Amino acid sequence: MFPRNQFNAGYLDACREAGLIAWRGQERSYLYAAGGRSRETLLKRGARLIDAYLNLSGPHGAEPVARGGIVDVPSSRFLRPWSRGLAALEPLRLKRVLAAMRRAAAGGKVFHLWFHPHNFGLDQERNFAVMERIATEAVRLRERHGWPSLTMAEAARRALAA
Repeated sequence: MFPRNQFNAGYLDACREAGLIAWRGQERSYLYAAGGRSRETLLKRGARLIDAYLNLSGPHGAEPVARGGIVDVPSSRFLRPWSRGLAALEPLRLKRVLAAMRRAAAGGKVFHLWFHPHNFGLDQERNFAVMERIATEAVRLRERHGWPSLTMAEAARRALAA
């Protein structure tokens, strides 16, 4: 995604010239629509936090979309780091991710899970356990549905070839 999730089509030419073929687009929901700081209300931020644990906005299985030789690979879910303050809700966070992955796999969609690696610097054991559970489910879904695990570049190449 572009800085502060602010997409600008005018940046795509520079991205293509730099050799990029993909960017992480926003989840397709009003909760995640970019709009600058003026549209980032406390209510909207709170709703996104709740959405990490309870399904408010949908599963976000996605289809990458090519725009003039560069591909929007929309985000499906931001993997929030384990939170001591929300520890009682952590099973819901994992359940939310796994359910969305299952739905995407069954429907032949892309599930674009993303995170900031530095967010997992604390509570590494708990964060890596969640990531291991997600990876295990991805393997199971590949075996059951033929659902591939792709890099953004691989997803973009598939979209450009289609």
